[in-house]
Amino acid sequence: NNHMGSAMTSSLPGMQKVMQALESYRLYFLDSMTIGSSQATRAAAGTGVKVIKRRVFLDDTANEADIRRQFNRAVELARRNGSAIAIGHPRPATVKVLQQMLPSLPADIVLVKPSALLNEPQGNGGGSYVPPPVKPQKPQPKNPFSGGIKQCKVKPPKEKANAGTALGVIADSIASSPPVTFIKRHWQHWTQTKPQA
Repeated sequence: NNHMGSAMTSSLPGMQKVMQALESYRLYFLDSMTIGSSQATRAAAGTGVKVIKRRVFLDDTANEADIRRQFNRAVELARRNGSAIAIGHPRPATVKVLQQMLPSLPADIVLVKPSALLNEPQGNGGGSYVPPPVKPQKPQPKNPFSGGIKQCKVKPPKEKANAGTALGVIADSIASSPPVTFIKRHWQHWTQTKPQA
């Protein structure tokens, strides 16, 4: 329920409880930024929990052309800022667009787990960010068909499998993680903020 999630992320006491729970699991928080008054970053202050933020929402509409546009926007933001987090719903249109576009990602764009972005600058706030030393780029495996040979060759099928795997990993990792179960269990309790004695 999006409304409930937004109500929770805008509650500082509620989010402080979430951050304390995440800290005991050594987890980070990915802020969907579905509400402008999100308290996630403030609530994480003083805990060991890092907050990373979504830059692009893929599917405000279920229109495939819009979703493709948003996907391309994420690619542009990643080029400009070094990284970009895009989120969306598990809508059939979204899944379809991802299945079409992930296998043909531009060569300079690499899919990584969100946790790989924990040391990237997040948004315009903060100001105290020190960039990590530049790591030498691992050479990406070259597509043998992308050179100057102008032939219509079929892409190796393993790339298709990677797109499917990426989607599968996203879905599986969320639903079954112990902290998600923990937060679901305590959610009702946390959202009923009682005045402290």
